Amino acid sequence: MELVEVCFLVERGRCILRLYIDKPGGVSLKDCSTVSREVSHLLDVHDFIARRYTLEVSSPGLDRPLRQPADFRRNLGRRIQVTARRPSGGTITQVGMLAFCDDEGISLEMDSQEVSIRYDRIVKAKLKLKF
Repeated sequence: MELVEVCFLVERGRCILRLYIDKPGGVSLKDCSTVSREVSHLLDVHDFIARRYTLEVSSPGLDRPLRQPADFRRNLGRRIQVTARRPSGGTITQVGMLAFCDDEGISLEMDSQEVSIRYDRIVKAKLKLKF
């Protein structure tokens, strides 16, 4: 199990601690319940958060953002959408199959050509599902 993202926010006047978890093969409702129970106990024992809040645990979902090299590695061979900064200024959004990734960046295969993008140029990336 991997902790993918942590958000602490206020929605409709209430505080929410939202944890997104993932694992190979996907996350089940049972996984979310188990993590919620264990994390809730640890937070109560160590009293990390002084104010009242609601703990939510879920999978990142199909529209999950890709941020870290590990996120891209998990999605090799899948279709993604990447918005990246151009060296000359502005941004460009490209959709293609994630063909390669390492610690420096990624390569997208688009219409028989491969485009390399360094992580420091990526503004936003996510899975792009075909319907």
